[in-house]
Amino acid sequence: MKFNEREERDLAPNPLAAYLDAERRSSNNRSRFSVELKQRASKLFELATQAYPKCRLYQNYREKFIAVKVENAQQPNDQALTMLYDFCERHNVYAVKLGTNLVYRVYNN
Repeated sequence: MKFNEREERDLAPNPLAAYLDAERRSSNNRSRFSVELKQRASKLFELATQAYPKCRLYQNYREKFIAVKVENAQQPNDQALTMLYDFCERHNVYAVKLGTNLVYRVYNN
């Protein structure tokens, strides 16, 4: 019996193609949101950058919300994290934990 062994990495989509597709979708969805909501998401991104200084962050425009993703959310700055939580409570921002990542969602009201 013959086995064809392939690593999961070989089966995954091309990372560059996945990145370009995500950028294209984000660009297409950008017009769905008001200037005020975009400013709120930018402020959230800034606060998240201060709260998680050692992590990679991304801002994506989805169909129903603007996402601020924190990759490998570890070792937060406690003082900045408190400011981030206060901002999230005041502006109805929801956080979703996906594995080691944290995604903050700013919904279109």
